[in-house]
Amino acid sequence: SINIIRTSVKQHDVATFEKHVDLDQLVSQTFDSFLEAQIELDPKINPQLVKGLAIFGKPIATNALKGYILNQIGTSKPEMKTTESSGKKFKGFGSTKTDGDMALVEIKFFEKELKKDFTLVLKMVKLEDGTWKLIEVENLKQHLVDYSKAQKAQ
Repeated sequence: SINIIRTSVKQHDVATFEKHVDLDQLVSQTFDSFLEAQIELDPKINPQLVKGLAIFGKPIATNALKGYILNQIGTSKPEMKTTESSGKKFKGFGSTKTDGDMALVEIKFFEKELKKDFTLVLKMVKLEDGTWKLIEVENLKQHLVDYSKAQKAQ
């Protein structure tokens, strides 16, 4: 299913992409994880203020991001960087754990700029046709924190 998602992006197949990626949930989770990571990384940030402002800004930001992503997938000349052009080298899959209709899949990559390996844990749910749908990046907040700390350490 990860390869189905990757192929749908390369072929600009928005319908297949949306079938295998819960973009609403993923974008919402990304927004939340980004804010939580920033709060953890910067002790000067007032968490209550940020969370309060996020209530108003989240719908606008997530709708804009979702629209941008879908537009980029559907465009023959996207502006978004691919994994290779962004300095990330896909290293392969790690462990996969399934529990009924849920699965956790590790994606391993090497960040060239930081000279460091990272692992993302994708949470997926099984679809009726036996393929899987990405619904969440389980360790996204921690990944953002670790990535930021690695950048600062350079």
